[in-house]
Formats: sequence, C-alpha cells, structure tokens
Amino acid sequence: MKNYLKRLAIPRHADPVVLNLALENALNDGDQDPDAISVLTDPLFRTHFERVHLQYLAMGVAIDTLKHSEARDTHRWTDRLVEFNSDDEESLDSQG
Repeated sequence: MKNYLKRLAIPRHADPVVLNLALENALNDGDQDPDAISVLTDPLFRTHFERVHLQYLAMGVAIDTLKHSEARDTHRWTDRLVEFNSDDEESLDSQG
C-alpha cells in the first residue's frame, strides 16, 4: 500500500487547504503520481484510504508488541503478517 500522506508529509486528518497545497507543491516538483490526487481528493476514497492505512498501522503495532519477551502469539500472527516496505513495489511484485 502506498502511503501518499507520508510522501506528501502531511498528517492523516489534514484539512483540504493543507492537502491541496501539498498536492500542488508535489505536482510542481514533478514528484507526484496521479493516483495520489484521485485517492486523496475524493472524499470517499480518502476515507477508505485513511481507514485501511490505520489498519496497517495497527498491524505493525501488534507485531511490535509480540516481540516482547512475555508476549504469547496464540494466533500465530507473526507467521500470518508479513512486514514490507510499501514504497518498494518491486518487492511486492516478486512476492506474488
């Protein structure tokens, strides 16, 4: 999953003015792909994106919690969840 908010360096609940300014700056730099614009400017897509992104963050925290010496992985989450660099599309393509 591409983290468009991180690429634009804006918080998850940034208001439309901040979002539009960040998108405009990225477009002027030639640094932004069109998918980010459609995802972040459409209210329905943005809501979905923010919710899915929050789930990814929660999974990351859960994995980190399981690294604690007293943690018990009763549901085999460490086997079921795979960490990956979401900005590295080549590694995602090679995983299937």
